[in-house]
Amino acid sequence: MNASRLLLALPVLAALLASGCSSGTTPTPPANAAAADDVYAVPVRIVAAETGALTRSLRLGGTAQASRSARLAPTGQGTIRALPVKLGMDVQRGDLLAELDTSTLRLQLDQAAKTADLARLQLRDADAEVIRARRLAEAQAIPTQSLDQAESAHRMAQAQLAQADASLAVLNDQVGKARLTAPFAGTVTGVGLEEGEFFSGMAGLAGPPMLVELKALDPIQLDVHVPDVDLARLDVGMDAVVTTSALPEREWSGRVDLINAAADMGARTFLVRIVIPNPDRALKPGLFLEARLVLERLEDVVIIPNKAVTNADEGDFVMVVDGERAKKVAVTPGVRGDQGRQVDGLEPGARVVVEGHFGLPDGNPVKVVE
Repeated sequence: MNASRLLLALPVLAALLASGCSSGTTPTPPANAAAADDVYAVPVRIVAAETGALTRSLRLGGTAQASRSARLAPTGQGTIRALPVKLGMDVQRGDLLAELDTSTLRLQLDQAAKTADLARLQLRDADAEVIRARRLAEAQAIPTQSLDQAESAHRMAQAQLAQADASLAVLNDQVGKARLTAPFAGTVTGVGLEEGEFFSGMAGLAGPPMLVELKALDPIQLDVHVPDVDLARLDVGMDAVVTTSALPEREWSGRVDLINAAADMGARTFLVRIVIPNPDRALKPGLFLEARLVLERLEDVVIIPNKAVTNADEGDFVMVVDGERAKKVAVTPGVRGDQGRQVDGLEPGARVVVEGHFGLPDGNPVKVVE
């Protein structure tokens, strides 16, 4: 190829190269603005702002306890003659729980009663004798020594009767203590021995002897420990909603019955006792319970999820979906409650972004996902 032909070909080659480079590096713009929004739309999840009641609660956990509990035993000792109760049985105040064999005591009691009767007869004779001796002594019919003897015999008869009555009272008390009765209405939750076994009143390594354990299950009580920062918000009589994972479909209504005046040893917490009516005995001692105490209740407020509010230097705001774009709305957050967050400055029904709003620019296209 000569020089003149090369010079003629160079412009054509340059045009071809320019055309090829341009088609490989410059993207084709979207056909319209709607297509551009689809390309740059941020996926978000939304909820509608609602108007309703908002409650603020304190949740506390603890173990269910019987409202009354007693480990009972006769004060005497002997063979168990009767044991009419069993585990799970409900009893009323005064019902017989157990009775020891008192056959020997009753023989002694019968003997003591006869001794007391004899002492009364002897005292009656001594009364008559001292009266007679005093009359004779006034008439100087007997020496003074005889009167002294009659009065001494009278005092001896009085002492013997007092001693016999005391022995009789002791034996009656022992017979009475051989019977164990319920001090309150409750449910039998423990039986230490069986009928026919020997019961000893001696304390062992486990502590005082126990023949029958009795617990009052209605009401049940829940002791919780409240930090000092929350104590001022609680009052005796405050309502509580009680739940347990053992019976997740149910809830119970209780109330604060006691707020201890002193903090627990070694902790800055205070004992708070919640009493819970339990007529069907569904709540058992030992179950873990959670109590929710309503500290505050607001009516007719706008409520959104807590995570929807963004805190920034210029103030608090939420992102809402307006049409197909994000819109920044300044709000004034209020009470954090069980149902969410109270806010002012937001219309009910607003489509509030709860996922995808962090770093989302105002006016940016969004795409709502379920």
